[in-house]
Amino acid sequence: MYYNFLTGKAMSRKEAFDLMRYMASDECSDAYRAAVLSVLRIRGTTDDEILGFYDAMQKYSIKSEASDIVGTGGDMAHTINVSTASAIVAASYGIRVAKFGNRSASGSHGSADFMMELGYRFPETIGDAQHLLDTRGFVFIYAPYFLREFALFSAVRKALGFPTVMNFLGPLLNPLSPSKRVIGTADGTTMDLYAKTALRSGFTSIIVHSADGMDEISPLSKARILKVNETIEEEFLDSPGIVGKIEASNIASPDPRRIHDLTLASIVGENEDGSKFIALNTAPLLVLNGFADSITEAYHLALDHVMSGRPQRFLEEILHES
Repeated sequence: MYYNFLTGKAMSRKEAFDLMRYMASDECSDAYRAAVLSVLRIRGTTDDEILGFYDAMQKYSIKSEASDIVGTGGDMAHTINVSTASAIVAASYGIRVAKFGNRSASGSHGSADFMMELGYRFPETIGDAQHLLDTRGFVFIYAPYFLREFALFSAVRKALGFPTVMNFLGPLLNPLSPSKRVIGTADGTTMDLYAKTALRSGFTSIIVHSADGMDEISPLSKARILKVNETIEEEFLDSPGIVGKIEASNIASPDPRRIHDLTLASIVGENEDGSKFIALNTAPLLVLNGFADSITEAYHLALDHVMSGRPQRFLEEILHES
């Protein structure tokens, strides 16, 4: 089935939907999955194909008035868990956050690794996740509990050894479907596709990619930013000019234990370079939620908030109650 696209022919949204449904079933062989993922990697994907794949994997009809910040991973930068830390800072600021994440696939320490080590208990049902969001204003959603179909692709993706369309889809598939999303990508060529997907799917978004390859706003290089809200607006951010000099050793390490310690110290304001990094990536969430008009303004608000100690207290509260 679906042999036409193997010749390079683009699929319709419905054809892509049917193809992904088939690949995400027990009927599909690993050899077929490998062939499809390889062809798509070589020829690229169209807007309609991405939307069809997204439709096929988005199992839940819930749409939440909440925010998410998530990255594709794959930048090999071994940075602190900045998206998780930024989610915690934003939630402590009063923003409803449904953070979607997983354990590390390519880095030394993933977002879920950090939360697990802190003792956070992930909700295992959509009802539990919604309850935590409604009562605490924050929930961390562990991807494997809700994207079990992704496990069918694990062996193939590992064997292929290169990023596939599944890497692109992962950040889009938060089961609570937040209305506002910050998406970071390590592959700058996918930015416009993410923006078009957000536009056509109806969620407000800020898409980010940094010149040094980070799938977040790097404090060490300039970043390209796409703001999606009925239209797509492009901005280039001089991050080093905003945050000042940052020591890379304070925000990155190949040692998972050190990454954990640096992340925690950054949330509580004890690692100033890390706190700046987190504030820089909290900034888009503040902009999306109307607390600031620009990334620069939002950065200063976020950094002051980190230094106030409120994120530390908020983290202690959610860990105590989880």
